[in-house]
Amino acid sequence: MFMLIVFKINFVDEGGSKVQSPISQETFSKVIHKHIQNELSFPPIEQMYSPNHLLKLLWAPHDLKHMTHRDMEGLWLLLQRDEFFKFQLLKNSTHIPKVMGFCGQFYAVEQVKTLDEIALSPFKVRTTWREKVRLTIQLLEFQHELRNSQLGPLHHCDVQSSNFGLTANQKLVALDLDTVFTTSQLMDYLEQPSCTEDKHCDFFDCMSACNKSVGKCTRKILTNNLQVLRIVIELVLSPVIARIPNVFKLTPNFQ
Repeated sequence: MFMLIVFKINFVDEGGSKVQSPISQETFSKVIHKHIQNELSFPPIEQMYSPNHLLKLLWAPHDLKHMTHRDMEGLWLLLQRDEFFKFQLLKNSTHIPKVMGFCGQFYAVEQVKTLDEIALSPFKVRTTWREKVRLTIQLLEFQHELRNSQLGPLHHCDVQSSNFGLTANQKLVALDLDTVFTTSQLMDYLEQPSCTEDKHCDFFDCMSACNKSVGKCTRKILTNNLQVLRIVIELVLSPVIARIPNVFKLTPNFQ
């Protein structure tokens, strides 16, 4: 048996007043515009996209002309998930999977095989040296895309082989964008804990400097994407990478 649940969603407009759907598409686009700006902690988005342009990007591949109030409610629920709107805003990046479609609270991305499934360890089916080099190059390309994204420098803070995969045409893509953050987002997370040394100022695989005189983590990011991605790069190139000394030496603020 299927149950249909009809509900209303309360939005907060730019003046701080509650607005209950159904609302106009113009009002909805302004609510979305402010929501994304706040979630990403990225003020320049206000100059980069008009409310209507941003809504068009997030609603793609659907046509705004046919957007209904029920569609607005479904999209609003999707936009509570950072990963979905990051997929949509970074859709032109080579190493970000494409959203193939969505309906209500659900969305689908292109099908991939994770690196865990593709036998990168000696305990699985062996991969050729050429394949390993190709994967490593693509990981380095992904690092470059993060550094030069249209949302400014992005930081990947949870790197593991299961968070990367290959599409049918052997293109490497990042599967989990929940822990990919703008610089200001990451700074907000990292400065929260108290500390006595730097290692206490970590957020997944990212880390900031500890101000030992006040026992507080700072907004100074110590890790960079290359250091974080080493986890996967070492897995792909092992044991060769182990023979290169200091290849991932800590370099503060180098992205």
